Amino acid sequence: MTEPTSILKTLLGIPSVSDFLANHWMSSHCEFHGSLDRLPELVKCPEFENLESLLKSPHQRLRAFFRNPDGGHGEDYISPEQALELFQRKLADTIVIDGVHLGIPALSKMVMGLREELQTPQSLIQCTAYLSPKGHGTQFHFDQQEVFFLQIRGKKEWSIAPNKQITFPLNPFFGMEYISQDLLALSGGNPILPPSECLHISMEPGSSLFLPRGYWHSSLAVEDSLAITFTLCSRTWLEVIWEKLREEIIQNEDWRKLAVGFGKGKTTQEHIEIVTQLMEQLKATVDSISPEQLAEHAARSDHSRQEQERNRQEQERNRLEANSSNPS
Repeated sequence: MTEPTSILKTLLGIPSVSDFLANHWMSSHCEFHGSLDRLPELVKCPEFENLESLLKSPHQRLRAFFRNPDGGHGEDYISPEQALELFQRKLADTIVIDGVHLGIPALSKMVMGLREELQTPQSLIQCTAYLSPKGHGTQFHFDQQEVFFLQIRGKKEWSIAPNKQITFPLNPFFGMEYISQDLLALSGGNPILPPSECLHISMEPGSSLFLPRGYWHSSLAVEDSLAITFTLCSRTWLEVIWEKLREEIIQNEDWRKLAVGFGKGKTTQEHIEIVTQLMEQLKATVDSISPEQLAEHAARSDHSRQEQERNRQEQERNRLEANSSNPS
């Protein structure tokens, strides 16, 4: 019996999925430069023949990324007609087509294949297309998710570097003016600074790149560029354990009562007694949950999210198809 083709092995040219999980998944980038012909289903996609066909295919939403006059990052939701004009006139840094896998079966198949091969629970996995006019790209930043990039058309230059200041971030970073409270706490209130040295990677059609969460990266299109990304929102231990813990403690109505007056002035004796009681309950709940129970809950939760995602995608496809057949 022939084993199914591994999406990860084909995409990244790796010897095995286990090798990728051990050496790259949480720690380092992985790049591969090969012909796009290794993904024949994508090569044959009519949606990739030209920009008009791609913009007409079912997708979740369209956005345009801009560089503000002050150098900051900006974005707007746009229509397919606006996207075409902005790209052709090079008026946007990047046109982003979210949920492009909803209209391209080959991409949907790759999305589901990656979910099965990566041995980490996922909150979400989706495919996005990025259209960058020559001379445009994305500013240096890092994300809170793992990302696979695949170059489809044109060429792009990438600069990447590991993040030694904030490991495993839970929020993206585009500059101190947009920083989240979580990142501010993890940085100890200090400025988050990009590294002084980077690795430069040239991406051509067929080139692929994996970046773990938190990796610094920027890109610049040296030709009009079309690339796709597979973005994963992988679940951390914090999320896995907190989800189960929350499920347990919300059964007690004491946790659902309003924290009347707490943190709004002097802490009263009543507040102290309530918090002490709740913290004792929390400790007891933590002690009552075994690793086996946690694993069972994580498996059920992951399966439920997968089913919800399949249903959501199917509903979205039906909606998009209905809209395309009834343009009015």
